[in-house]
Amino acid sequence: MFTYAVDGIMIKQYPERARALLPYIDTLFLDEEELLFITGEKTIDIAIKYISQYVNILVVTRGYRGSIIYKQGNRYNIPAFPPKQIVDPTGSGDTYLAAFLSKEQETDDYAIIGRFAAMAATCKIEHL
Repeated sequence: MFTYAVDGIMIKQYPERARALLPYIDTLFLDEEELLFITGEKTIDIAIKYISQYVNILVVTRGYRGSIIYKQGNRYNIPAFPPKQIVDPTGSGDTYLAAFLSKEQETDDYAIIGRFAAMAATCKIEHL
């Protein structure tokens, strides 16, 4: 939508395309860099405030700094679980997303959901 490969380099362009879709999105997963790019804001708190007026659930992954889940005015600061060893970080964001959606089917406690997703992402980092 807003990231394109140009001569093998990933370039972010056209944040307005992503912004135009916000009114139609219920749950949005972004990393911190994507969030700041789409909103054009300089701080994560202002960017979250901007996005949260459109979406029901916003999940912002922040790597080793954990993640933030924002749902209808409630903010959940989820800690990262440091891996014992880093084997392969590829797919850790996708793992977080899948674990989040899976656990969301069991509970509506977003602190639990976020911790479960963070632990799953750490397990992925520790293995191929």
